[in-house]
Amino acid sequence: MMLEPSPNEAPFPAEQTRSGIYVWTPSARANAAGPPAAAIALFRARFLAFMNTNSSIALQASQAALHCEHKAALYNQAMSLGKRIRAARNRLRPEMTQAQLGEAFGITDKAVSAWERDTTSPELDKIAKLAKILKVTCAWLLSGTGAPPDPGSVEVQIDQLSAHERMMITTVLEALRKTPGQVA
Repeated sequence: MMLEPSPNEAPFPAEQTRSGIYVWTPSARANAAGPPAAAIALFRARFLAFMNTNSSIALQASQAALHCEHKAALYNQAMSLGKRIRAARNRLRPEMTQAQLGEAFGITDKAVSAWERDTTSPELDKIAKLAKILKVTCAWLLSGTGAPPDPGSVEVQIDQLSAHERMMITTVLEALRKTPGQVA
């Protein structure tokens, strides 16, 4: 038998319903929302400002107005290396199969599947080649969050360059810094 507190012992004011059951309601003494709850409420308010009133967060059209950072917050899940490999591979057009990716490394599609399931991981010396094939940066592949970067982004293009090409770009950037406002 469960004992309920009497109306005088309850932490909140109690009201008796017609059936004789006491219903406790919070009073003005309730604590204000803490920092995590306030941050969540603020994010929801900002997000809802983008959405149509009779729309759903599950609809892609509702998510179209959101920047990638905000989309990542909707699906706030830690991405493992395997999930990042799969996301980058599936993003390529035409879509790259596990067999095609494995062929580039001389391994089977089963080994690529094991990478994507996080059963095994590619050796560290294969990461640069893997990033180049998947058209992402090494940094995103190793510790990125959210969707894979756009293959046409500057970061991805610079990451795809050889050491000599990067040195040439560095030389050009240094020359531009020495002569601000002048076009060569």
